[in-house]
Amino acid sequence: MKNSVVSLKSLSGVMVAMLSLLLIMPVQAEIVSMGDAINKAGRQRMLTQRIVKAYCMIGLDVKSDEAKKQLSGAIKLFEQQLAELENYYVNANVSEGLRKVKSLWHGVKAFTSETPNNANAMKLRDKSEELLRAAHEVVLLLQDASGTATGRLVNIAGRQRMLSQRMANLYMMKTMGITGARYSGDFSTAMLEFKGALGELLGAPENTPEITRKLKSVRTQFSMFEYSVKTKSGEFIPGLIAGSSEKILKQMNEITGLYASLN
Repeated sequence: MKNSVVSLKSLSGVMVAMLSLLLIMPVQAEIVSMGDAINKAGRQRMLTQRIVKAYCMIGLDVKSDEAKKQLSGAIKLFEQQLAELENYYVNANVSEGLRKVKSLWHGVKAFTSETPNNANAMKLRDKSEELLRAAHEVVLLLQDASGTATGRLVNIAGRQRMLSQRMANLYMMKTMGITGARYSGDFSTAMLEFKGALGELLGAPENTPEITRKLKSVRTQFSMFEYSVKTKSGEFIPGLIAGSSEKILKQMNEITGLYASLN
């Protein structure tokens, strides 16, 4: 009986982890439209940053069990979506871009098994930055191929997901003691870009009432995020920042999906 209880608890934990992943990053079995393709290609950008964030959280021992699930989930989702994008032929340029992404991905995935310390966190981020640039190029190629205004909105909204995780991973790196003009500059730029893009999305004439309502909710959450990161020197709240970034990610993922359905 005791073994049965343990088994049920283990099964319950797995089911909760899977449900959490689906709530934050729902995916379909295959790509059905250009809007869907841009959405998923854009989500790949986010996953490059989520991997670094989760890796640093493990190194910091901040919500480490949750971070390990996020890391493994991000790796699985990246590979699943990469296969879906490869199967959705658009043109030769997109296919070539995906080949570059696949090549760089192998290096990132392999490095996630290294011990999460400061030196390795910086190396992983360098690898992920290169992968991010390649993934972003694929999004731009898909946006150009779509030739629609809503395709651009899917791109912008999808990039907000990436920025939510980028801001979080740079905060985690700072908490680890990884400092320097490069990292602080990237953090400030990410904050400014998120705020600017949010204003642009709020002013988009294509917005439905539902999209506008959800964007206003993101604006409120981001204001709270801004306030939270402005702590005194030497004081860090990585757990709170991680939770806030997850809320923004979930909200922007829903909004990106709504824009994709308009395409």
